[in-house]
Amino acid sequence: MPMPISSEEFWRKIMSLYLSATNTMTYLRGYLEKSTNSYNTTMTQLSSGNKITGIADNPVELSKSAGFTASISANAQAMSNVDLGKNMLDMAESSQNIVLENLQAINDLCLQAANGTYTATDKDAMLEEIRKRLDNIDNVAKNTNYNGVYLLDGSTSNIKIQTGANAESFINVGSALIDVRVAQLGGGIAIAGTVTGSTWTDADIATFMGKIGDSMSEIIAGNANIGSYQNRLDAKTDILTSIEDNLKVNRSLISDTDVAEASANLVQSQILQQASASLLTQTTQIPTMILNLLGKS
Repeated sequence: MPMPISSEEFWRKIMSLYLSATNTMTYLRGYLEKSTNSYNTTMTQLSSGNKITGIADNPVELSKSAGFTASISANAQAMSNVDLGKNMLDMAESSQNIVLENLQAINDLCLQAANGTYTATDKDAMLEEIRKRLDNIDNVAKNTNYNGVYLLDGSTSNIKIQTGANAESFINVGSALIDVRVAQLGGGIAIAGTVTGSTWTDADIATFMGKIGDSMSEIIAGNANIGSYQNRLDAKTDILTSIEDNLKVNRSLISDTDVAEASANLVQSQILQQASASLLTQTTQIPTMILNLLGKS
């Protein structure tokens, strides 16, 4: 038979049971809160796609992620700058090709005028066409501008294309832009208004053709220079694209949610949450049972 216990021992055991149940409820509430917080955090990570949902999650990694984001933004702006630079050079090249076409047409007219089968009146008509072509060239020089920057009138010789986040990261393409005004090409290729078909001698035509040839050489050299800068900018685009890819990968490793890992954590949090809630429900009944027993004693 069990040994009888004293009244004092009985109450001591009852109080011990009561305190034990109370402590257990405190622990279980803590576990329930922890598993609930973990569940909520994981749900936020899955829904937002961000591993770091707040600065308290991981201040160091969040700072690194912010640094990568800033670098990605600066790199994207550099890529935009390079694209604008290439577009500007494309415009300059297209305009210079128009000038080259007019110079070629003028050269053909000169060859025609040098032929002895044409009269002074015929040469007047040729001179009129040449002057129109020269006007076309001046119009191209005066109207070729990119966002207000005039490219072929001699007013721009220093155009920096910012190709990186650092102030030193730039390519100056200004030297690729030449002055195509009639007064400048070939040392000056304007034809005075006093020149007529009857006064335009073979020697004059030969001299003028030499200037036209020099002008065409200038345009061809200018286009080649533009092409070299376009190649440099294309190479810079490749570098910036590679940098962007690396930056995004590194930021993703820090900030993007690992869906497989987060899904496993979510299931684990759900199980712990449900277990803690169930045990807490059972434990909360112990003090009531003890009090009921005391009431019946």
